[in-house]
Amino acid sequence: MGKDGIRWERMSYLAPELLGRRGERVQIRYMPHDNRSIEVYTGGKHLCTAYPQAHLTPEQVQAFRTAQKEEARRLAAAQRRSARRSRTELAPMTGATPAAESRLMPAEDGDELARRRFDQALAAKSSTSLLGLVDPTVHPVVEENQNP
Repeated sequence: MGKDGIRWERMSYLAPELLGRRGERVQIRYMPHDNRSIEVYTGGKHLCTAYPQAHLTPEQVQAFRTAQKEEARRLAAAQRRSARRSRTELAPMTGATPAAESRLMPAEDGDELARRRFDQALAAKSSTSLLGLVDPTVHPVVEENQNP
């Protein structure tokens, strides 16, 4: 079975009972000259009667959509159970601890530090010296207490 039901003789056959059975191998029985329906069996037991997708009646379409919504609810509940189980059973095995805020400094100080680093990086990028040469007209300050 594939995502569009059972493919047989270039037609897709659908039934609400086929939802959630993608990839499962089934056996079909059909009348050689009548493609209006096929009988679907799994494990030797009758599962359902499937009808061509292009020839579904409005009632069959409604039943299929209702079954789709129910399957989606079932899968969502299974996913929530799995997530809950992993949080309660698997987290303690990994030594994980509950999430807690772990700041080495207050958030305000970190914001100020980030602003200062950004300003320094901007100042370095906006340097007018292309070669990193110093301006010869600017003299370094010489300390007056130097002993000759």
